Amino acid sequence: MGLFKRNKTVVNADTGNTSKRDKRNSSEVNKPQPERVKMELGNLRMYIEQAQDVENPTYEELYRMFENTLSDSEVLTQRKIAINKVKAEDFVISKDGIDNDELTALFKRPWFSQFVEIL
Repeated sequence: MGLFKRNKTVVNADTGNTSKRDKRNSSEVNKPQPERVKMELGNLRMYIEQAQDVENPTYEELYRMFENTLSDSEVLTQRKIAINKVKAEDFVISKDGIDNDELTALFKRPWFSQFVEIL
């Protein structure tokens, strides 16, 4: 019955004394965390300066930040949103200030959609 109680205090059945429940052992386990770089603008500026150092350029931290960016789910979501907005927009090709329907039709092909994603 003691395993299922959510009470912070445990009552000893023999003595009637109460004591605080010990912490779970699982909270003390140190799980190895993936090596992460803080994604802050100040860090980005610093890493760019380190990479541009003429005498001793270091690219490790800048590269690690770019790697984190490529695997960050929030960045991936924002990228997809931006791509979909561009694809959904109506566009017209103009030549000499006149809308050209023939040229516009050339860009409404599957290759242009792929180009937008790559771009």
